[in-house]
Formats: sequence, structure tokens, C-alpha cells
Amino acid sequence: MEQQFEALYARHAAMVYWTAYGISSNRDTAAEVVQSVFLKALERWALVGNLAPMQARAWLLRVARNGAIDRLPAISLCIGA
Repeated sequence: MEQQFEALYARHAAMVYWTAYGISSNRDTAAEVVQSVFLKALERWALVGNLAPMQARAWLLRVARNGAIDRLPAISLCIGA
């Protein structure tokens, strides 16, 4: 499992980062999203580990998108302060 997870991370971490960065325009937020996405993938490995490669990619992108969007209100509050 560890090698499969590492391979998943190596293949998709940059894509997850740039997806989150494209939404948030914030490097720190994008890095947080990457961490949370792959933590969720690890927690749900029974699901993610059994997906076809394109399904796993789609799952990661959806979680990244949602994670970045969820962080937008906090960013807006910080900018407005």
C-alpha cells in the first residue's frame, strides 16, 4: 500500500497543487489543500486504492477543488481585514 500511495502522490501532487492554486491564488492555501487531499486519500485508501487511474485522478481533483473553495471565505476575510 505504501508504494502505491507514494506513486499516487508522485503522479498527482503537482496537479492537485495547481488546481488549488488556480482557485485560491495563494501558495500556502494550495499547499494546505495538497496535504488535506492526500490525507483524505490515505484515510479512504480502501476506496481510492481500488479506483482506475483516471477515476483516482478525478477523485483527487474533485477533493482539491472542494478543499480550495472551502478555504475561500477565510482568505476573503484575511484580505478584507
